[in-house]
Amino acid sequence: MLDQLSRRSSFTHQPRVSEMPRCADCLDRMTAPEGSALLADGAVTYLWSCDRCGKTLITECFRFVARPSH
Repeated sequence: MLDQLSRRSSFTHQPRVSEMPRCADCLDRMTAPEGSALLADGAVTYLWSCDRCGKTLITECFRFVARPSH
């Protein structure tokens, strides 16, 4: 039982690999963005660079904020 718990807890601390972008050319996973920028509309853009082939990619993330209804 202890062995199962230790395996389960170590799994929960791994990064979310499925959410990391893949390079369009070599299909390698990109592990960390090179930089990010907060845009005026609240979106955040991330600049990624593939360690294997050098291709760059920009992703965008929006934060949806509930606005109070009047």
